[in-house]
Amino acid sequence: MATTKIWATNRLDKTIKYVMNPAKTENGRWVTTLNVVNDVAEEIYHDMASTKKRFGKETGRQGYHMEQSFAPGEVTPQQAHQIGVELAQQLYGEDFEVVVTTHVDRLHIHNHFVSAPIRSRVNPLSKRLA
Repeated sequence: MATTKIWATNRLDKTIKYVMNPAKTENGRWVTTLNVVNDVAEEIYHDMASTKKRFGKETGRQGYHMEQSFAPGEVTPQQAHQIGVELAQQLYGEDFEVVVTTHVDRLHIHNHFVSAPIRSRVNPLSKRLA
């Protein structure tokens, strides 16, 4: 059974770079982005930072880092990544910019999710921008 934990990050740039590490993701094979145009760590960070700036949210919490871990032998990398992408789609939908990666460098396969704490588009049901 998978376990999941989430925490805030104040270094969104370094977190994105860490979770996208080619040595951990089989050279990027297990990297998926949701609601993000780019697929390079530095460019993803700039996209998320631009969204925060557009809505005047440059200070405070920079992002969230979530991890979903599986027991050794519980899933294949492909299964883990599919589970992670589906979870991210359910949690974040089309509103948040998210990077989903699967790390396969340990005995326990695990997913990482990195998101900026702001919607990438205006909520049509709210007068608030983010």
